[in-house]
Amino acid sequence: MNSHNLTLSLPEKFKSFPQGFQFQFEGSLMLLLGVNGSGKTQLLNLLSKFDPLDNNRPVSSEVSLDGSTLEISIIAYRSFSQNAQLNEINSTNSQIFESSFNQVIQHYKKHRLNPENTNVKGFRAATRNAKEILVEKFSEESFSQAQLSDDMIRSALTEEGFVWTADDLFTNTIGEIFYTYSLNRFELFAKAGKEQTPLSPSDIESELGKAPWCELNDLFEELRFNYRFKDNYEIKNFALDETPALYQLNSSGELDPDQKRPIRFLSDGEKSILSLCFGSLNGSKLQEKKLLLLDEIDAVLNPSLVQMFVSTKTSASSEPPKIV
Repeated sequence: MNSHNLTLSLPEKFKSFPQGFQFQFEGSLMLLLGVNGSGKTQLLNLLSKFDPLDNNRPVSSEVSLDGSTLEISIIAYRSFSQNAQLNEINSTNSQIFESSFNQVIQHYKKHRLNPENTNVKGFRAATRNAKEILVEKFSEESFSQAQLSDDMIRSALTEEGFVWTADDLFTNTIGEIFYTYSLNRFELFAKAGKEQTPLSPSDIESELGKAPWCELNDLFEELRFNYRFKDNYEIKNFALDETPALYQLNSSGELDPDQKRPIRFLSDGEKSILSLCFGSLNGSKLQEKKLLLLDEIDAVLNPSLVQMFVSTKTSASSEPPKIV
């Protein structure tokens, strides 16, 4: 497991922390321990660079990881009150792309996709990514001089499979992720058919990576959860053939297609861990977080889930450091 060096410095006073306060963390999974009121949550506010209790006011803290300054867009923060919040999975179709294109076009015309503009608060990573795609495709000059038509923007974003996604790593986007992967696989099969080229499962995984539902099912097995997603999803009429759902495992350990497990009926501890599992699929170029902050993640977990969380989240050495 990789060890990281995380440093924090405070150029001005913040609540109980004085001006000039400095602290250094080392490791990959870092645990803050202390009695209630000792300042653990305030310390997380400093690391996340904003104060959720003061209308999300930015905090002038300076945070660096292994010598590189961390911007707020690459820090993910999950507050205590959010840990057990997880919405049901929504059905998704091709309209997510049209909606994404419209968002980019709107913000391109208003402020040239400036990620610091207040109108894109909560979508800064998507804004920045869209701008990078368009500048690389058409040049900085064409972009800045408003020479890009709506069709040009749609074409460039379509080539990249762009989806307008919230900065929050834990937003439930499973429907969109499953749909995008299924659509890309559908297009691979269509291309292979035209070229009369056989396409094996290993060819698909080599091109697109492991299917997201397989990634999650592997995690659920490791966590010993007794539910799974189905092992395949298809595109029909420009939509997923069904809305992704969790299904109960039967006594033989096989998925029971007649026994759905709605997310709202899971325990708070399961929903908390499940949101982390869902968030693990968002480590794409749209939302590549370098630091994950979890405020009292263990408050809704029983001891066995705490042990599973620690063992699962420290098993991959390439993951960013986490402070809980």
